[in-house]
Amino acid sequence: MHIGIATLALFVLHIAFTGFELSNLFFVAVSVLIVWQGLFGFFLRWKYSSADLKKYSYLVHAQFASGITIGIFGWFGHLLID
Repeated sequence: MHIGIATLALFVLHIAFTGFELSNLFFVAVSVLIVWQGLFGFFLRWKYSSADLKKYSYLVHAQFASGITIGIFGWFGHLLID
C-alpha cells in the first residue's frame, strides 16, 4: 500500500516538474496504466485478505505485469523527449 502511494506521489511530482504533455503517447499510456494499477490494487486490498491473495497469485502477477509495462513505456517516453 505504501509503495503505491509513493509511486503516485512521485508520478505527480514528475508531472509538476516537467509539465503535462499529452502529445507524447507513451505518457498517456503510462498515465492510464498507473490509474489502472491504482484502482486494481485498491480492489485487491479491499476484496481479498493477504492469505487469499496467496491462493490467487495470478492477480498479483497482473499487477507485476502492469508495473513492468509502466517501466518500459516510461523508458521509451523519455527516449522520445531526448
